[in-house]
Amino acid sequence: MKRNILFYIFSVCLLMTGLSACTLEHDESGKLGGFWHLVSIDSLGKGGVADLSNEYYFWSIQGNILEVSNVPVNERIIFRYEHKNDSLLLREPRINNRRLSDTLITDIRTLLPYGLTQLEERFSVEALSHSKMVLRSKKLELRFKSF
Repeated sequence: MKRNILFYIFSVCLLMTGLSACTLEHDESGKLGGFWHLVSIDSLGKGGVADLSNEYYFWSIQGNILEVSNVPVNERIIFRYEHKNDSLLLREPRINNRRLSDTLITDIRTLLPYGLTQLEERFSVEALSHSKMVLRSKKLELRFKSF
């Protein structure tokens, strides 16, 4: 299982590297672009911090698509997003399944493990560097480490 996860992570990194080498028509990702490991979710004083550093939740950002994934269960969800100044808006969540079509998600429970509490979620970008990212919504603070 661990070998499969490492292979998946390597494959995604390789894909991200290949995509970044291409000229995209409109690449909105900027500093946000890359492969991020979700390491913690803080409920902002309402119950503590969930340590996810040993879990396999990832956010991949390239061009105008943001993908969240849970590697062990092979779940991938894509979003349209807008990143302006210190604001990040995620919208139109879809299950990423090219064989059956990218089905629009209408049940928020699918997104909860990724730190998302609404189908259209707005975050404040609290910190963003080459190694870490901190996003804050009305209810949660998400901490990421660059992979």
